[in-house]
Amino acid sequence: MFSGKTLTEKELVLDLMASEEHLTSSYNNGVIDSSCPVLREVLSGCLLKAHNIQYSLFDLSERKGWNKVHLANNREVVGIVEKYSNFI
Repeated sequence: MFSGKTLTEKELVLDLMASEEHLTSSYNNGVIDSSCPVLREVLSGCLLKAHNIQYSLFDLSERKGWNKVHLANNREVVGIVEKYSNFI
């Protein structure tokens, strides 16, 4: 049933971002769980496309001012690199 309320551009973009996040998670699980090389390749391609779409939506939301991003300074970046370099 149609309630008469329409989504704003911001609501639509944020909803699409959330949907793409769920899609990437599903595609990633499919790639990990697949034993068929052809299926893994297809799902990997879908995963990459979903990542690109999500980034485009993220970029749009940032440009519109709907998503504030903290830009790390050099010290913060070095600290994160050092923290996670042991995991590689």
